[in-house]
Amino acid sequence: MAANAAIVASALDGYRNVATDDVDALMVEPGDVGGLAEALHRVLFEPGLSERLRKAASCRAEDFSMTTLARRYAEHYVRLSTNRPRRARPSSGETFWTGWRRRMMAD
Repeated sequence: MAANAAIVASALDGYRNVATDDVDALMVEPGDVGGLAEALHRVLFEPGLSERLRKAASCRAEDFSMTTLARRYAEHYVRLSTNRPRRARPSSGETFWTGWRRRMMAD
């Protein structure tokens, strides 16, 4: 997909998690030699199919680029760090250890 090629792939779980049949790839059941031949024939000779699959696959590949994945991780980290509950501050006269002991005993 990232190589801007029309994809013909075996419809294994791993590939089906990434590609969608007749959207960004042609998926063929494992061991289906006739289906594989038909899919390859379609990619080679069906007008516009190869170009449509390449464009869709290129867009899908972008979902897995390092830039996209890094941005998503950063967004998750920011969201998690800003939505975490704040620790209660010790009441006046309470030290770290007495506050810790009080919280442990409450659990």
